[in-house]
Amino acid sequence: MEECMTEKVIEIRKLCKSVGRQKILHNISFDIMKGEVFGLIGPNGAGKTTLMKILAGLMQGDSGSVKCHVPGKGKIGVLLEFPAAYDWLSGYQNLKILASMYQGVTEADIVDITRLVGLEEDIHKKYRDFSVGMKQRLGIAIALLNQPELLILDEPTNGLDFDGICEMRTLIGQLTGEKYCTVILSSHILDEMDRLCNRVAFIKKGEITGVVDEEVIHSEGLETKYKELVGVGRNDEKNVEKRICQDMEFADESDFTGSASIH
Repeated sequence: MEECMTEKVIEIRKLCKSVGRQKILHNISFDIMKGEVFGLIGPNGAGKTTLMKILAGLMQGDSGSVKCHVPGKGKIGVLLEFPAAYDWLSGYQNLKILASMYQGVTEADIVDITRLVGLEEDIHKKYRDFSVGMKQRLGIAIALLNQPELLILDEPTNGLDFDGICEMRTLIGQLTGEKYCTVILSSHILDEMDRLCNRVAFIKKGEITGVVDEEVIHSEGLETKYKELVGVGRNDEKNVEKRICQDMEFADESDFTGSASIH
């Protein structure tokens, strides 16, 4: 695994993105290494989801470059929101329809993925009857159908209870440890990011304010680095501290030269 982490999967240089006159991303530059779990942390509206969409090839930047060293977009799995699924079909039927888009995905593969994400007991229920957590699990199952080398997950623990969060942690560990998959994820639960990530980038108002490695994460803690690299105003400090405490309590209880493009 250490050898994998010397190989770059994604190289981002001076990436910018605007919508109208509003700058969403500004001068973003960092690398993501093969086999690592790379986290994105920042407040709502900081640009995390836009950045993840560009990394997934779902959106282009205005300038700068993103080089993705994954053989074909088919080897990228993405979960940015709840999956688009047919309400009147079961989770299993939805998976079968989507699996037909990829070559070589068998029914046995679908069963294995269902078990991997912890949906084996509920997969035959109608999607309209799925809980938030079940929808999240199905979304991850869909992202895994093509056996991706790069997995992009936006808030993957949303709607999961304690057991679900623990299972998600184990799943991500299996994907990186056994399948050499690279994972990019965002989450507001700092304690989970602390446990999961090899490195974390902090983003504020569309700019990367810092990237910290595993040693810093474990020695200083993400709460301290969040306050240092994202910062809070006097009027917001108490609310942010309260949110951080709630997130950590929940986790403990629930123990592109020119126009930017994907190359």
